[in-house]
Amino acid sequence: MRLPLRVSSLWVLLLAELVSAADYITTDALEICQPNSAISVSYFTAQLSRDGELNLAFVGNVGISGKITADIQLLVYGYMAVNETINLCSLGVDSLCPVSSGALDIPQATANISSILSDIPGIGYTVPDLDATIVIYVKK
Repeated sequence: MRLPLRVSSLWVLLLAELVSAADYITTDALEICQPNSAISVSYFTAQLSRDGELNLAFVGNVGISGKITADIQLLVYGYMAVNETINLCSLGVDSLCPVSSGALDIPQATANISSILSDIPGIGYTVPDLDATIVIYVKK
């Protein structure tokens, strides 16, 4: 069942600010694009390394529960570098499998998502202040 949310609840439009000449992409910007979203966020940060290691911290509340999948789209310079569906349980983060309705506090989690990153152009990791957009649609 696809949740009726523009970025269906769990994380939404993520505006990535990329750091200068490094082998990682990092952001602390998160925008919920769905009115009356089942997700509220008070803190968010994410860092993705070229080798596929995702470091994530999140504090907020979720109004959904169960085993969740997410459609992820990453646009770098307007090029769709990633368009994949992942099962949140495959990330190995206990708080995300299954997701429980209520407070969600992930002070620090690491997951390897290299299998979905092979199409990200190298420029995405090295150009200072590169703007990219990640859209995540969460489905139950």
